[in-house]
Amino acid sequence: MSAIGSMRTLIRIIQPLYGKDSDGFHTVSDDVLAEILCRMEVKNATEKWSNRADLRDANAIFTFRRIPGITITPRMQICLDAERYDIQSVEDIRMRGMYIQVVAKMQETINGKNEI
Repeated sequence: MSAIGSMRTLIRIIQPLYGKDSDGFHTVSDDVLAEILCRMEVKNATEKWSNRADLRDANAIFTFRRIPGITITPRMQICLDAERYDIQSVEDIRMRGMYIQVVAKMQETINGKNEI
């Protein structure tokens, strides 16, 4: 993990909130938990990605500092500009509680809008 210091991509960690409006229709709203800088690696044909056979659908790896008071779970999403990523796996790098590595899959889009 030699390039951990190159955290230059600004992301938002989002918790989707599902509910119903007054008419009984399902609604989805976003609770932004944090805006942080991270290191993003897009899927490519390296050995690191080929060893992740259990996460074939993954598109990206995000590495960032642990956020005090927030536990990152696969129920959350990462928002990068107009793109959204569903978190598939969360790992504490070297089990020291300093950095988190998230493997995520980009959401499919329909007519330029993210599918929910």
